[in-house]
Amino acid sequence: MARIVTVLPGQLYVSANTLRATPGQHRAIVSEYGISHAVSVWNRTLDVNWSLYGVHVSWFPMPDGKAIDVARVTAAVARCLQEIALGGRVLIQCHAGRNRSMFVAALVVRELHGCPGAVALAHVRAVKPSAVANPAFEAYLRSLPAIEEDPPDELRAAASAAG
Repeated sequence: MARIVTVLPGQLYVSANTLRATPGQHRAIVSEYGISHAVSVWNRTLDVNWSLYGVHVSWFPMPDGKAIDVARVTAAVARCLQEIALGGRVLIQCHAGRNRSMFVAALVVRELHGCPGAVALAHVRAVKPSAVANPAFEAYLRSLPAIEEDPPDELRAAASAAG
């Protein structure tokens, strides 16, 4: 079964695709993490099995390459933020749970906490060290300024630890 990474407890989680998960494994993830919405950014296929367990599903397929479809990424982030604002818990998925999904997760962290993209990147790497290995995604995140001046202490600590 795909490992679930907690990005923001009670709000945001990331995993690799779960197409090979059994119904019991899907049910266990929903039960353990309280997932209310699955957002897939994998460009191959969508895991519709989540809907069997009351989880809403959105699909924003994007490639893991040099080109960034800003409109599609923005739409995925907006969908995550909308669900979190309603008190929901979001699981973002891509093929391996490393580049696309963690890229979108870092952007969600930035929006929620107002921190620079580099701080959001450090935060997702603190919870998954291999996160956002795609150089284009990393450069994009590092180019983003803070939305607010003072990020929360836990994000500032993650950025300090990352160097």
